[in-house]
Amino acid sequence: MTTVIDLGSNTGRAVVIQPRPGGHLEVVEELRLPLQLAASIDDAGRLTDEACDRTMRALEDFLAISRAAGVEHVIAVGTSALRDAANGIELIERLRDELGIDVRVIDGEQEGHYAFLGAVHGLPVQDGVLIDIGGGSVELARFDERRVTGLWSFPLGTLRTTAAHLADDPPTSSQVDSLRAAVRDAVTAASIPTLRRSDRLVGTGGAIRNVAKVDRRNRRRLYPVPRLHGYEMGPGRVRKVGDLVRSRSASDRAALAGLNPSRAETIVAGVTVLETVMDVLKARRLVVSGQGLREGVVRGALGDALPPVDPTMALPEPRTVRRASMRAAAARFASVDPAAGQRRAWTALELTELCGAEIGESLQELIEYAATMIDAGASIDFYNRERVAADLVMTMDLAGFSHLMVAELAALLLLLEDPRFDVHRFTPLLSAEERNHLDAAAAALALAFEVHRRVPAAAAIGVRFEVTRKAITLEVPTAIGRLPEQVSMRVEQHFGRKLQVRTAGRSEASSR
Repeated sequence: MTTVIDLGSNTGRAVVIQPRPGGHLEVVEELRLPLQLAASIDDAGRLTDEACDRTMRALEDFLAISRAAGVEHVIAVGTSALRDAANGIELIERLRDELGIDVRVIDGEQEGHYAFLGAVHGLPVQDGVLIDIGGGSVELARFDERRVTGLWSFPLGTLRTTAAHLADDPPTSSQVDSLRAAVRDAVTAASIPTLRRSDRLVGTGGAIRNVAKVDRRNRRRLYPVPRLHGYEMGPGRVRKVGDLVRSRSASDRAALAGLNPSRAETIVAGVTVLETVMDVLKARRLVVSGQGLREGVVRGALGDALPPVDPTMALPEPRTVRRASMRAAAARFASVDPAAGQRRAWTALELTELCGAEIGESLQELIEYAATMIDAGASIDFYNRERVAADLVMTMDLAGFSHLMVAELAALLLLLEDPRFDVHRFTPLLSAEERNHLDAAAAALALAFEVHRRVPAAAAIGVRFEVTRKAITLEVPTAIGRLPEQVSMRVEQHFGRKLQVRTAGRSEASSR
């Protein structure tokens, strides 16, 4: 296990991470504490004694949770405030002498690169720009085919820009315009390419996550996916959050649904910076990442060393990330047999392929995951296994999935249990067309589940289909009794053919 400690300009964070096969990172422990370092630099450019003492106490807490978790390696990094403070080196030496921790101060480009590695790895995006809004600085990373092609750092963090531009509470329109102009000028001067139609702006950092939380909590309809990682917003929704927070004082903002009260002082700057960058880069969508710098530092780290910045390093493809994440999720449940899930998936996919069901590659992949996750649900509550499995995929730290894919996977599991399930619960993510495809996939998986609970694993290779224009003949290696009538009716309804079952070695086929 590895602990990464991030001494940010606004907040200090420690995360204990257990790497799993395939690159999946499992969070074992996490702690965040307010540092307010950027706001604690005096007129001489030095961190105050109080800020240094506060950092010492935070590091003691971080190291305590690390020791309790049995961590082998600790990597500590400092960002903008420690880069800028005249006595930053003095504080780092004090931390090393008194606590035995060696804090590495990274520059803006390194910060952007690590943020990219952590934030983009677990999202199904290929090309675009990453934005990381911190307390002292803002980092941008252009990426193509999941490889960094450009890095920029700007002194436009929320604490810094609040102090420089937003003197009043709430700020005046001229103050907000001043901040917008500063951001626009800086980003334009850097000549960062505008985003293409297929590109995505990926956002990470506490300010952006709080913007997303406010948007999600203040939607007119309850948003169906509870996790923040992968949440998407268009420029209009970001602007609405901006208008909402800019019209209120800090004390009123602190009471806003979704906003962490500790962000009330700086959220105006954060959302204004985000809006302006989206406008300059012509971003059509913002995809929020629940991961960032700390996870990026862990990726590629050897021992207790900070990994080098390698601009040629490409992140694995999203499908590879999803598979590793699902394997790690299934491994948490001792009763899950991946081979059993694979047998069900093969049978369901063979049926959809032979019947010409146009369910698409994404849904084919989700059938594989649902076929395994049903056993995870059963390990918790056998009699409500599908519902429990759906709740698990909605809330677990699955990587590489869009919110649409999460909703489809959960809906597939719920339709597996009950074909009457109302998928309007997943509005606005699922369309009517997607519902039709899910119905067909659920019918195929329901049949596969019933077949393989009746066929011994050693004989499963003998399960096969013959499909004609009028009939689906299921050949099984051993007698399987009578399939549930509801399952047979679902298959016939969605694939337009009569279902028959034939035992290998017998000439007759019985209708089910």
